[in-house]
Amino acid sequence: MQENSDREFLVQAAINGMKQELWIVPSETTDGVAFYKCRLGDQEIAQLRKDDGEWKQVWGEISTSDIQAIGMAIEAVVPAE
Repeated sequence: MQENSDREFLVQAAINGMKQELWIVPSETTDGVAFYKCRLGDQEIAQLRKDDGEWKQVWGEISTSDIQAIGMAIEAVVPAE
């Protein structure tokens, strides 16, 4: 990751069909794999990571379309490695 890798940032994505503002908190596993904690208000709703070119949920229970919408919003802020 680049410059935003250690700072949280705000994105807008369609969640359950409604445009929402989400705080994204970048993190990484102990072996250096990047993932993103996604917060809607005060609640963490998911943790996502990009694996083999596809956004996947590692924690949470959001829909596949919501995962992809959030992933695209993250990519608009954090350039691909």
